[in-house]
Formats: sequence, C-alpha cells, structure tokens
Amino acid sequence: MRDPGLPMTLSAAFAPSARTPELIELAEELGFHRAWVFDSPAIYADIWMTLGLAAQRTSRIGVGSMIIPSLRHPVVTASAIAQLEDLAPGRVAVAAGSGFSARYALGDPTPMKWADVGEYVETLRALLRGERAVWQGDILELLHSDGYIAPRPLDVPILIAAEGPKGIATAEAVADGMCSQFESLNEAKLAFPWVTVHAYALALRDGESLRDQRVLETMGWLPALYHHVAYERNLPYAGLPNGAEWRARLDAVPERERHLAIHERHMDGLNRLDEGLVTPRVLEQLLPSAALTGSVMDIRTRFAGYRDQGVDEMMMYVPLAHAERTLHDLAEAASGITGDRALHRAARRQPA
Repeated sequence: MRDPGLPMTLSAAFAPSARTPELIELAEELGFHRAWVFDSPAIYADIWMTLGLAAQRTSRIGVGSMIIPSLRHPVVTASAIAQLEDLAPGRVAVAAGSGFSARYALGDPTPMKWADVGEYVETLRALLRGERAVWQGDILELLHSDGYIAPRPLDVPILIAAEGPKGIATAEAVADGMCSQFESLNEAKLAFPWVTVHAYALALRDGESLRDQRVLETMGWLPALYHHVAYERNLPYAGLPNGAEWRARLDAVPERERHLAIHERHMDGLNRLDEGLVTPRVLEQLLPSAALTGSVMDIRTRFAGYRDQGVDEMMMYVPLAHAERTLHDLAEAASGITGDRALHRAARRQPA
C-alpha cells in the first residue's frame, strides 16, 4: 500500500469527443496528473485518435486509455499503445476492464470472463516488450520497422478496473494496480501498489443548489445510469426514483432494439427513456450518495479522506456539459491535497 503521507494525484476522465483534446489541454494547464478516456465505440469518439490529438497539444499530462479487450485484437491495441508512446514518451498508461456500455451497446449483455481479460493483458505485455506471443492459437509479434511506432521494449503500466473477487484476482496476477469505483473501495483494493479511484463530483458555489439547471445538464445522466445498470444486470427497480415508469417505457421498445435505446447518451445526458424521469428533485435525493457533492471545501475534505486511506490517484469523470467549470472546480478542490503543480490556478477565471 502507498504510504498515506505521500501526495495523491488528481486525474480527469472523459468520454472521448471532438472537444476532448482541448479539454485535456486545459486539464494540463490546471495541473491534472493524467487524462483518461473511456472506450465505447458505439457511443463516443475513438480513444486512440482522441489521445493522439491530445498528446500533440500537451507536454506533461499523462494520457490513459480505458480499454475493453473484446473490442480489439491485441496486436491492434499494442500497436496503438506503441504509437501513442511515440507521441507522448513516458506519459502513457492503460486500464482494462470486462466491459459495460462498450459491450452492452453492441447488443452483447455478457461481460468478458476475467480469465480472458488476464490472458489479453499478458499478451499485450509480451507484444510491448517486443516478444512473440500466442493468442487463440496464433503466433503474434509487432513487426514494425523503425519510424512507425516507439521502439520496443516498452513498459507501459496497466491497471485492471474491477469490483469483484475474480477481477481483483486477475489484477493481482497481471496488472500494476487496481482501478475501483469510489463507493466500493476496500482493504483488498488498497493493498495494491497503485490504487486509482474512479468517482464523480459536482461543486456548488454560493446560491447554487442540486436543483439548478446546470446540475441537471451536468449530472442528469447519473440517475439515468442507475436505471441502465438495473436493467442490464437484472437488479430490482423498487428503490430507483421513477424506476417503474422507466421500465414501462423500455418494455414498449422492441426487445432486439433495447440496447440501443438504453445506451443512447450514456453518461452524457438524458435519452428518450430518461427525459422527464430525472428531475431536480431526483437529483437532490440521489446525488449526495452517488457523487461527491457540496462546496469546493466539502469535496476537498472527501479528497483528503481518500488520500489518508492510501489512494494514489483520484480519477474524476468530467461530463462534456459544463466541462470547463467542472475541471476548474476539481482542481481547486484538490489544491493542497494532491502533489501536482499549478492546481492553485484553478481559482482563476472561473467559467460561468
């Protein structure tokens, strides 16, 4: 476990879009440690094109991709990582998971087996070292000549994003660290040498409340996400705000098309199933338990709590709506908590 006395770092996570490279540039200016992007090709822009553009606009900030192994052959992923490493030497990291929206939005409701994720990561590591690897019976190797991608061997850190015991066991076997949701952090995860916590936050300033329109535009997708997860994972609806009405709307959609209706605007906004059911009242009820909310000082206190537990990195999701405001607020909240430089600049030029 990391020494609790060491600084914690603050990173931003984005659903890649046309605006994401400029947002990553702003994150660097504000002192963020790393920018992560999520891989969900049916919903968002391409992770590697986004990070390549961001790498060319930045010089310090780390660039990380959250990959789903089933989406790409390991040679395709290894080649992309190696080219990104050529653009941003020493700044690249990868996190692998078993998949949620990236698979469900394609109509596949089954997460990858963790054994397959582990085998994929081991194959990826071998390819990046410049070795041959066997994948599904085929012998693989990166055959690039000089000038195409970064020369091997490459030692790019790889995390595993997991919640249950099988995922944690896979991380212990093949990864450099663990990525956990903030509400499920536990001692088993804190035992890893690199612990990244993924969370959501929304800071309120004087006169603002969780019922404001900006809050709905920025965080309305989060209550909607609870409905999506409940359906996809066959969880009960009884405790969800307006859950019965949401399910009735979904039942009216042809079954073969439901994955498309559910994941439209996933973690971005409200789709046709969600509109009118995620209200300011729902946000006021749900957000305090689903995200880090309150004043900038309240969020700073929460950050300090994670730091004191031994968390190495806070990976904070930044929705596209009001993204500049969110980045400034997060950076200001982290000032004095993290070890990054220039976070004090967050207090300047607060966007409306």
